[in-house]
Amino acid sequence: MKRMIFIVCTLIAYSSYGQSYSVSDTLKFNSGKINVGNISDITRDNVYFSPKGENTSYVYHKEEIAQVIFGNGRIEYYSKPRETSSASTKEIIKNSVAILPFIFNSEGFANDNIPFDAQDAFHRKISEKSGTYVYQDVYETNILLKRSGIDVSVRNYTPSELCKILGVEWIVLGSVTRAKVSNTIKEDYSRKTDTSSLEKEKTEKYTQTNEDNFNSTVTIKVYNAKGEKSFDQNWLSFYPTYNAYLSGIDYLAKRTPLYKTK
Repeated sequence: MKRMIFIVCTLIAYSSYGQSYSVSDTLKFNSGKINVGNISDITRDNVYFSPKGENTSYVYHKEEIAQVIFGNGRIEYYSKPRETSSASTKEIIKNSVAILPFIFNSEGFANDNIPFDAQDAFHRKISEKSGTYVYQDVYETNILLKRSGIDVSVRNYTPSELCKILGVEWIVLGSVTRAKVSNTIKEDYSRKTDTSSLEKEKTEKYTQTNEDNFNSTVTIKVYNAKGEKSFDQNWLSFYPTYNAYLSGIDYLAKRTPLYKTK
């Protein structure tokens, strides 16, 4: 009997141990959507989340999340569902363009600045040729979005709704996806001989540096106030550097219908 009790207790303990490593976190969005997976990081404004069965980490703003249910049962509440009709709208200005903060997807790299750095970079590039269009200042764009309860993520709003909120005829939606693909170790060895003195002195120097290599993809989409898409292209980086996505922004900006010669 004692032997049977011991076996049963062992099986229960093993089962509990296995379950502790299989629990998942749950995101409940204001839109009603539910995602199950694992949270890799939580910052002041964002939640970094990998859906179940995927290795990619996606960035979600807390304002689009109603609650987070952690695997241990703890619950955090972030925001309440916002009705689209409650967002204030502006009169649409003809030939006006707004560039929204970019959505940033990365595997294990949390960087709250990239959505806004990419937004600024695209705005600077496309403003070089502003003969036909007027580009809304990114500061004004972000303030108007914030007042309407929208920040980095715009998944709960249609392009037409965003144009009305910002008072523009055109909007640019962009995303940056970056994945670490490899790590390179560089070694440097040097030897120097000092011949200025009677006794020659030799010095040796050895350095080793680690460099991460990335694959970066930039996506740009352009919509008008009617919700019609006029541009949708991707760019994949040729160089594995950390900021390679900036080259993609320059490349795609020049190919949008909004980049016009003065």
